[in-house]
Amino acid sequence: MLKTISAVSPSLQLKQKWAELEEEVRKWNILNGNSLLLSDSQSTYLLGPSTIVKMHSVAFEKLNVDYAPKCWKLTLNSKQISYLLSVCSEELKALEHSYELDVVTIISKLANNEFVAPSNLFEIVKSWLLQYAQVTTSEFIINEQDFSPSIQPEEMIEKARKFRCFIQVTGDTIQLNVRTPTTLADANVFNIPYTGSASHTALSPQLITSANINRERIQVCFGNLTTRTDDVIVVCSTSNVLRKSVIDAAGIQVSQEYSVQNSQNLIVTSSGSLVCKKILFIPWSPKAKDLNVLKQSICWFTSNAVEYAWDNGYKSIALPAIGCGRFRINADIIAKMMIGEAERQLNNRQASLTISFVMLKQQQSVYDDFCKQLNLVKSNKPTTILFDQQCML
Repeated sequence: MLKTISAVSPSLQLKQKWAELEEEVRKWNILNGNSLLLSDSQSTYLLGPSTIVKMHSVAFEKLNVDYAPKCWKLTLNSKQISYLLSVCSEELKALEHSYELDVVTIISKLANNEFVAPSNLFEIVKSWLLQYAQVTTSEFIINEQDFSPSIQPEEMIEKARKFRCFIQVTGDTIQLNVRTPTTLADANVFNIPYTGSASHTALSPQLITSANINRERIQVCFGNLTTRTDDVIVVCSTSNVLRKSVIDAAGIQVSQEYSVQNSQNLIVTSSGSLVCKKILFIPWSPKAKDLNVLKQSICWFTSNAVEYAWDNGYKSIALPAIGCGRFRINADIIAKMMIGEAERQLNNRQASLTISFVMLKQQQSVYDDFCKQLNLVKSNKPTTILFDQQCML
């Protein structure tokens, strides 16, 4: 009988045990005869009576079971996983490195509540992970409408990490209808008659922050993409500041996934330490000087994001206002193109989707322009101009 057996993994320990067993079988054959063992760089060959060949092959197959890496499931909760990836990343790297030759994999698998290790190392690696994950959690709610921390969430996370703590900051956006004053000189924009009386004062229509289109919704809000709970957050991959802040907050797993796909146009990664489900990186830059080409590129960015969410069955997506930072493009143009394209996409499809345009607190003027454009969508008056209340006060 001839039987061919191969090691199923490049694990160093498996190779060592395999070589030791081959030597033992050769010695056994010398003493007992009637069988032969041959080997090359790929396989081991057993030749002899079936009972002897089966006896030796069982020993080799047991080595594959005991020393070949396998994927093991953990029972950690999401907060424990976030803590391990954010706070214990150096310890996890060291643990991986110490068993590198045994092909132990932790960091890239931990987000899915699993790790890779041979059977003989399973209990050792698991015990280390459970030891690192022994954490206590506390949660508190601040029901103050105007409350905002003095530092950005990513700064809070970094400061907490120095003290072996992990912080998750979430917030709710509420809709407020605010009456904005206008000057008497601008009253005729809204077809309000001006009598010349100082006591006659007009108010502009209330600016809305969300609009329903069919079964879908477009909304404008303040916030930070790294703390959004939407299914998908969109990042302009050519914005170095935004890309770095999101990847740093998401953690090393997202950084590795992004690096692997760096040559692709659209890059999709897991959420890492963030609370969203997916991070979508889309490149965009205003290279063309032609205004029509610029507008088309803004629509392309928006449509790609919305189409990805639809095609993959997601229910909510958050986008930044592109081009309003160092490119210094008129926020009114950006708002018209992004909200206009979002409206067009929603009108063309029948699905439940919420599209959120997210601005930082310091982007008040950009926020105002997006709200005004959303007001036009709601009122279906594309030619009406709503003045910036900051200019009218």
